[in-house]
Amino acid sequence: MAKNLLPPHNIEAEEATLGALLIDPKWAIPQVQLVLKGPEFYLQKHRWLYAVLLDLYARHEPVDFLTVTTELEKRGQLEAVGGAVFITQLLNAVPSAASAVSYAHEVRQTHVRRRILDACSAAARLAYDAQRPIEQVATEAEGLFLTIRDDLAYQERLQPFAQILQQLYDEAAALYHDGIPLGVATGMPALDKLLGGGLRKGTLNIVAARPGVGKSVLLATLAVHALRLGVPTALFSIEMRGLEVAGRIVQKELGLDYTRLREGDWPRFADGLGPLSEFPLWIDDSPRLAIEDLCTKVRQLYAQHNLGLVLLDYIQLAETHQRLDSRYLTIGQITRELKHLAQELQIPIVAASQLGRDADHRRPTLGDLRESGNQEADADVVLLLHRPNGVDNAPLVETEFILAKHRQGQAGLFTMVFHKAQLRFVPLTDATSQLA
Repeated sequence: MAKNLLPPHNIEAEEATLGALLIDPKWAIPQVQLVLKGPEFYLQKHRWLYAVLLDLYARHEPVDFLTVTTELEKRGQLEAVGGAVFITQLLNAVPSAASAVSYAHEVRQTHVRRRILDACSAAARLAYDAQRPIEQVATEAEGLFLTIRDDLAYQERLQPFAQILQQLYDEAAALYHDGIPLGVATGMPALDKLLGGGLRKGTLNIVAARPGVGKSVLLATLAVHALRLGVPTALFSIEMRGLEVAGRIVQKELGLDYTRLREGDWPRFADGLGPLSEFPLWIDDSPRLAIEDLCTKVRQLYAQHNLGLVLLDYIQLAETHQRLDSRYLTIGQITRELKHLAQELQIPIVAASQLGRDADHRRPTLGDLRESGNQEADADVVLLLHRPNGVDNAPLVETEFILAKHRQGQAGLFTMVFHKAQLRFVPLTDATSQLA
């Protein structure tokens, strides 16, 4: 039975769309053009007719029975589409052009279904090609479906200005009247103030520093605060094992290092793990993580658990399945994919990055981003961490937070103190009491 099954199509919707365009071309064509480009029509004769309608409209010529049949005749397509009789039938197919856009969406939906079937066939052929590395097969197969989804998202994001202004009003009202932050709060008032409420949806945020300055600690801090707010979070840790990450979170929350428990610590440690186990947190500690695999896992978590924050530690350790000529291009590909992912899912992504050695003894700048690739260009926010007195083992260490790039606001600088025993940053004014 499946052998004779036709691909998804809707001839009635195609004819209704074309009929509506013929009835009121001045209104309907600009509306339908936003939905259909031409290949969406199942029948070739409908594609030919649609192309004629668009061409006449683009040339500012009248679009009516006479001009359409004349143009089809010039192209040698009039008889193939069914002659003047077919054009007349289309004019009588619908009572008005009012539902033109609705008909067009019906046409587009069946076209997308055909594309999905084609992608499935292409993916099957890739799977049968034993000469291709399995990672490449998986990446290319995923790309077939991502292209379809990207096309859908492109159409959905085309909005009237009035609709966007309404969204802006809603955000401003939530912030002004209710004090609701516009993003995921970081737990650091000084940083939230600079960012205008926290980590904004759809943004790529890069945290960069030299080794040992506190990138991983900051990412754990952001994760814990988001989790306290009930934001489902994913942490990709290429540098540390999941056990180490969990140990740091426990140390931050309970003030206990699980490797150095003293007499009397056990009850507080054991009892404290219960509430922490309720955190909506997923940790991936793959030692060789390709950006394509990260994107796949994030999309799955987003679909299943409404993921709200993604953290990557760190960019320079990530890889790609693509064969690129240099590490510079690889880093650029990684940040580009992270940016696209943040925009696609409308969630903030925070990625740690290394600074070059030149930043060891001076305040760093954007130019110090190591193997920068597209880091500076792709990032919406770049936060640089710097210890004016260098990296040392003191229990409290002053750390500068330099907001070097902020696409939606101003740059800025503030100072925190790294509390080594508790693995967290505290305000400068609280440092003395924290040490005590």
